[in-house]
Amino acid sequence: SNRKTRTTLFNSKIIETMTEFEKISTPGGGLNNLGNTCFLNAAIQCLTYTPILNNFCMLKQHKANCLIRSNPGAFCLLCIFEDHVNKMAKSTPKRPVTPTPIVKMLRRINKNFILGYQEDSHEFLRFTLQSFQRSCLLN
Repeated sequence: SNRKTRTTLFNSKIIETMTEFEKISTPGGGLNNLGNTCFLNAAIQCLTYTPILNNFCMLKQHKANCLIRSNPGAFCLLCIFEDHVNKMAKSTPKRPVTPTPIVKMLRRINKNFILGYQEDSHEFLRFTLQSFQRSCLLN
C-alpha cells in the first residue's frame, strides 16, 4: 500500500492543555548581551514566553528522558533551552540572565554563525526551531 507512516511527536490531548499560561506571572529578567547577541536574545525571549513551549519546558520532562544527551559529544538544544526557561522563571527584572549555554552552542546551531558577528534573528530562530524538531524526532 502507499500509506505513509506518520510520526506523532506529542499527544494532542496534552498539547491542548499547554496552549495558554495557567498562571500569569510577571516577566523574568531580560537577557545580558554577550557582544552582538541581540539577534539571539530577541529570538530566545520570544521562544521563552511562547506559552506552549514554556509550559513544555517547565515540566522538565524532555531533559530527563532525552536520549541524545547519553551520546558522548552529542548536543541537544532543547535540553539547554529547557534549563534556560526554568532559569528565566526564577529571574527578576533586576537580575537578567546570561544566555551563555546557548551562546556557546552557536556554531552547533548553525556552522555559519560566528560569536561577535551580527547575525539575523529570523535565521537563528529558524535553525533553533529546526534543532528542537530534530531533538523531538530523535527521541
